[in-house]
Amino acid sequence: MLKKCMAALLFSMMLTGALVASDWFGTYTGNDAGDIKGSLSEAVDPPVYNGSWCSYADYLHNSGTWYGVAWDVVDDCYFVKEGDIYDDVGKLVGHWSGFFPINNDALAYGKWWKFNGWDGSWTMERK
Repeated sequence: MLKKCMAALLFSMMLTGALVASDWFGTYTGNDAGDIKGSLSEAVDPPVYNGSWCSYADYLHNSGTWYGVAWDVVDDCYFVKEGDIYDDVGKLVGHWSGFFPINNDALAYGKWWKFNGWDGSWTMERK
């Protein structure tokens, strides 16, 4: 009986583990353009997004990470009001906001802005 309970518990943990994080891939455009990717962890409350960005342009510090906390749910989407954008040396260079659909394959989307005056939009799809 104990073995059956342990097997059922492990199986349910594997199923829920698949649902607690989602991977996203896309692009950003505007004054700069490039690729973005990352994961939205729903295993924590509130959900947390961790990702990376890389510009198509060749300039100093043209890649980095971005991070955000989805404090709200709006129209069946996790909403990041103001996430942070860091360059490849860890310097905070801007912010972003956006929506991540909770239970469907719609596009995630939002806006980004950097302290140098550059700004634009981004879209990603769940993979």
